[in-house]
Amino acid sequence: MLDGATGAIAYQDSMGCTGFSSPVVYDLNHDGRDEAIISINEFDCSTGFTGNAPRTMVNKLLAVNFKDNSVQLIDEAQGLKNIFTTPWIGDLDQDGYLDIVHFRYFHYQDLVSFLGMNARRISTNVRIRKPVIWGAYRGTNGDGIFRKSGDR
Repeated sequence: MLDGATGAIAYQDSMGCTGFSSPVVYDLNHDGRDEAIISINEFDCSTGFTGNAPRTMVNKLLAVNFKDNSVQLIDEAQGLKNIFTTPWIGDLDQDGYLDIVHFRYFHYQDLVSFLGMNARRISTNVRIRKPVIWGAYRGTNGDGIFRKSGDR
């Protein structure tokens, strides 16, 4: 994570291999700072795209807490991967609680082949106390513009 004001590295970690999805953010624990929700793949990274596809893969959806530098597991699935899809967060059923929707592809020992996908909705116990300001690819409004709470 880069500090938007200075460009300095504010958080650095090494999680998973080969994934190009973007994180989304929300203050999951209501401590005043948003956590990043990101999808990662765990496998033997040394196989990469060299033609030796990894035999096993685990896709994980994680929440990174930048305040205390911790990582919390939200969801995981063996035999599935996520190479390109960004999670969506918001209140899908208008019940006042955060929902997470994310997609994963069937692995079948190949990193880039598309052999079908799995859609998953997670109904959380996180009450929505403020608007979701970055809840999808290119932001909540899909325009790539970061807006603070209350901005339109």
